[in-house]
Amino acid sequence: MRRLLALVVVALLVPACSDNRNGIRDPVTEPTPPPAPAPTLTVDYRVTGTIPNTRITYFSSTQGTTQLSTDLPWVISYKTGELHPFLYLAADSPVDTFAEGTLVVQIFVNGALFREARGSGFTVSVAASGEVP
Repeated sequence: MRRLLALVVVALLVPACSDNRNGIRDPVTEPTPPPAPAPTLTVDYRVTGTIPNTRITYFSSTQGTTQLSTDLPWVISYKTGELHPFLYLAADSPVDTFAEGTLVVQIFVNGALFREARGSGFTVSVAASGEVP
């Protein structure tokens, strides 16, 4: 009788020590992968043409809106980590110059042409803008 009682006690304790509860095992916890780094975009603004002392206005996420006057060609580049940045570039002939000429503004994103505007005449004003998809 003692052997039978000992066998019953052992039979009851063995399932309690198992990590298998009613046939259901604990799921294996996988480590969470680190987030992917944000893509970096290279933005190039270019203004070309024949009008001296051209007024240029541009917007960058790093500096905000900037205005300047310069002879052409003119180029500036910057990098941004924004996913969908808004880009803006404009060029105008100066008010005191009435010489006929041309202006071309171009916005490049990662080396590819994103936006372009062209104009010609005595009073030229061109602008290109848009949100990068």
